[in-house]
Amino acid sequence: MIRLYNLYKYFFQLLILVVLTAFGVYFIPPQFNKIIFLLLLIPVWKSKNDYFWFAYLLILLEAPGGLFSGTRLNSPSRLPIYTFAPNVSTSFTELFILLFLVKSFYKNQWYRYKSFVYRKWYGYLGFLLIILLIMSFMLGVSGNHFIPILRGLIVLSLYVSTIFIFKKEEDIIKFFKIIFPFAFIAIILQIYDMVNHQQLVAHFNPLISTTQGVLTGDEMRPIELAVTLLFCFFGSLLFLGKDNSGFSQSYLLAVNITSYVSIFMTGTRSWILGFTIMYLFYFYLNYKRLGKKVIAFVIAIGFFLIIIFITPQIGNQINIASKRLATIQELVAGDLTAGGTLSRITERGPRVMEGFKNSTIIFGAGYSDLYFDYGDTHVGFQNNLLQSGLIGFFILISFAATLFFTPLRNLKKFSYRPDLKTILHNLPLLIPGVLIINSATQFWGFDTNGISRVMLLAAYISISSIYIQAYRNQAYTK
Repeated sequence: MIRLYNLYKYFFQLLILVVLTAFGVYFIPPQFNKIIFLLLLIPVWKSKNDYFWFAYLLILLEAPGGLFSGTRLNSPSRLPIYTFAPNVSTSFTELFILLFLVKSFYKNQWYRYKSFVYRKWYGYLGFLLIILLIMSFMLGVSGNHFIPILRGLIVLSLYVSTIFIFKKEEDIIKFFKIIFPFAFIAIILQIYDMVNHQQLVAHFNPLISTTQGVLTGDEMRPIELAVTLLFCFFGSLLFLGKDNSGFSQSYLLAVNITSYVSIFMTGTRSWILGFTIMYLFYFYLNYKRLGKKVIAFVIAIGFFLIIIFITPQIGNQINIASKRLATIQELVAGDLTAGGTLSRITERGPRVMEGFKNSTIIFGAGYSDLYFDYGDTHVGFQNNLLQSGLIGFFILISFAATLFFTPLRNLKKFSYRPDLKTILHNLPLLIPGVLIINSATQFWGFDTNGISRVMLLAAYISISSIYIQAYRNQAYTK
């Protein structure tokens, strides 16, 4: 037991902290919990383990069991809001994110940016963001949109501050040691949701039964910790086959299969396809080194089939999700609504493209009133085009291609350490998954649709840079 705690002590500490946070939100009067949450920023500032606080913020934003999910200013289910003047306020989350950024400046760690592999692309994207902001004011921005734009820029700052949160491989491994167990927590929460037809939040706030997904009727869709599951799924594939990663191969397979099953149970087609395409790319990029891995996958899948068989809630939900996934066949056959379950192609997409036609075309609509009127994050690529225009869209897709191919190019250019070669083969896997998901819900671009999604991409870019730089430093040119 002591050995288990020592291996995953940061996970247990985070779990306790999340429970205490729930107590602070739901049982301490707002005037007091606002002070308590401000005091929490002190250890965040002093901590040398920024990856721990990054994981903490991620889990809060993921709203496990529907907790911490309130959106209204006076909601009793949300993290604190601090009001400075009428219509001027900030959230605990925004203060947390700003603290990461300020800490990066104050700790004088900017030398790390010099070794950042993607700094040239960050320059391109930063310049594009400035152009989009200028275009926004040229097209017209109402005063009521200033605050959302400012909040969006605060969230985008994570792409910079995360470079200084993950400094070395040890930080990456410790972060995933914290995150991986949440794959099992997610599926446990889903079973609870289906059995009780409500999320945990209902026990704390009787006015709310569920904050996401569908837990009633014949087609339930229990959704829990989706972005965290994507973290777990990618991370488990990233380390699979790497020696001395700090994780056993059986544990990585358990995390991986659990994450996939959990996402499948949601019945969310784009996410299921995104996870599936990552599997396909994994087997393609690693086909020369699969060997015993195929057998290990088969054994792991067989084990989970047994669990599904003895757990009727999971088995029934997989049947429901399979029926929903099967509607894609109707789309392929020519039914653009996929049996009446898909309005993105026939309604949402065309409306966004109507807004695009009224924009500058070349640089899109930026953050103008036009974008707020026509923008729809349920159609990610069309929304990218509306906001960023033809040039911005090209830059965003080119950056995605760069993230995919850079690790593979380095494998060809340099000789390798066997342990890092495995990592570089697996680094590209996240990109095709994210792009598939982006086709249905925005995951890529300048619209901060879900802070946890920005956190995932920011962390991924930093992790990719760390491993590529380590590979270059310890290899020699062929």
